[in-house]
Amino acid sequence: VGDGLRDLLATLQSQEETRSALARSHFDSLCTVERIRRVNTPAPSNEMSAAWVEDNDHAQARLMARSRCRDLVVVARPHVGDGVPRDLLEVLVLGCGRPVIVVPENRPLPAPETVMVCWKDCAEAARAANFALPLLKQAQRVVVASVEEDSAAPSLTDFTRQLAWHGIESDVLCLARSQARSEEH
Repeated sequence: VGDGLRDLLATLQSQEETRSALARSHFDSLCTVERIRRVNTPAPSNEMSAAWVEDNDHAQARLMARSRCRDLVVVARPHVGDGVPRDLLEVLVLGCGRPVIVVPENRPLPAPETVMVCWKDCAEAARAANFALPLLKQAQRVVVASVEEDSAAPSLTDFTRQLAWHGIESDVLCLARSQARSEEH
């Protein structure tokens, strides 16, 4: 049992180091191709910058905490066997309070064509939408999706009107509560 456990731990450690090196390589390549300045400390500037931060242990809790202190969260879809919790995207979208971009698989991230804003009349949705304004302004199409609630209609109208004040025209998709529940299953 001792040797077997040691071998298993060594294999897991090696896999972790390989995934970490690959992630860092992707980050560096993206920054190089997109000419994003890499920094380790804050520097006042109008140009985009990025920093690499790597943590060990309690990944989901650390990611959530760090995401709350960032302008934007960019994540890939989790895959079976990659060690990422299946509900990570849902947890981030609902809990971090920041805009979350889910990167399409095997494709570079282009300028946004269609951006969906999932609207609910609550402070968290308002805050996340406000942080996402620069991204929404670049999109060719903005769809505001909401689940019908007793007070949703005035809020949804006010929200889309606020987007229009920023020059963002949007399409509205309002699902009936029963329709939203049936689409969950």
